[in-house]
Amino acid sequence: REVLVAGLVNAEATANYLRKQNPPTVVLVASHPTGDEDVACAEYIRHLLGGEGITYQAARDRTLNARAAQKFFAGTHPRLRPQDIEAAASSEGANALTMHVRFDPQPCITAQQAP
Repeated sequence: REVLVAGLVNAEATANYLRKQNPPTVVLVASHPTGDEDVACAEYIRHLLGGEGITYQAARDRTLNARAAQKFFAGTHPRLRPQDIEAAASSEGANALTMHVRFDPQPCITAQQAP
């Protein structure tokens, strides 16, 4: 019924939103299933929802050590900066924005502040 976009930065707020909505089923999809950082985020959200999963620190460590992160730390591309991976591995906590996907009239992502 609803599609949300999450990363470590808003995982806690997204999990809180889902708990308040109390849907019968939550499907977590790693947008890049071979990218360990995306799988780690899904596992962290599963943990926050009360299932088996991993802690924030474990998800952060996996994000910072993922194969994809290495190109940001290598310093060989001017648009791939180490601070971008640091931001991707950070958390804004329970007060982060939740990101909602609308499909009508065009696909669009909107941000909402937690109530």
